[in-house]
Amino acid sequence: MKAEVGKFFFGRHRSLFGIWCYDSVNVETGASSAVFVKDCFTYEEAVREMYSLNGWGMPKNITRKF
Repeated sequence: MKAEVGKFFFGRHRSLFGIWCYDSVNVETGASSAVFVKDCFTYEEAVREMYSLNGWGMPKNITRKF
């Protein structure tokens, strides 16, 4: 997924998983900044929440990549 203003993404946040929303993206340099949205307790919860916030259909299989 490429960084786009208004898109949500997730990653590790302390001992949980956090969701952020891109608020500025510079395509020339690749720099971006994001606003923290919420914490999720599990990887699966973070994936489902990110898909929901982005308006995508729910994934059939959720495979943890990290």
